[in-house]
Amino acid sequence: MTALTASVVAPVSAAAIGNQSSPVDEIKFKVDNLYFTAPYDSEDVNLVKSESGNTTEVKIFDKETGSLLETYGEIEKGQLSPQIDSRIKNSLITPLASSAVTLVIAYSDKASGPVTTRLQADLEVAVSGSFRQINKVNNTALRIINSNAASLEGTSAYTASRTGKFPATEISSLGSGTITVKTTQNASGELSLSVLESFGYSFTYGTSTDVYARKPFDQTLYYSV
Repeated sequence: MTALTASVVAPVSAAAIGNQSSPVDEIKFKVDNLYFTAPYDSEDVNLVKSESGNTTEVKIFDKETGSLLETYGEIEKGQLSPQIDSRIKNSLITPLASSAVTLVIAYSDKASGPVTTRLQADLEVAVSGSFRQINKVNNTALRIINSNAASLEGTSAYTASRTGKFPATEISSLGSGTITVKTTQNASGELSLSVLESFGYSFTYGTSTDVYARKPFDQTLYYSV
């Protein structure tokens, strides 16, 4: 990826994916090294792509309301050393004369009211000419990216190949847990009880005016090369 000194924003076209076995419409779009699949109808959303430094993102907006539904992104962390690269060539799906292996963080950001969670997978992506594959996944994690008042409980995050083995060209990452927000009975704004309740949070009342708002969530990330 070419480093940019300023953010570049552009619309992205989304291809609809027919899936007769599922009632959920899907769209497929390319971010940078990877193609992502998201559970939205292409007629209902707008996709906007931006690049800044080593990060590329595609934001999905509701056409009717203009609200941000989800963000998909990639962070390119650089290439593995030639010594490491040469050791993994024997594991490639297709024998390659030469290949470059790039470290890529793939992620999705999704809001649950005032709290946005990120599901991310740290990947090794091999490239040789037009051929690409995902050699391995080094880590899968869930975290909150925008709130000091919130924490995660009971999280689970993992990544699997669609074929059950690596190297692979199609990957699924899944995450789940419970968002916990510490607030008070008289809080205003996005941490007020009425706002949190409107986003599906339930409440446990602590000592004094403390309130703990909780909401179970799950998050998925489907991508391919």
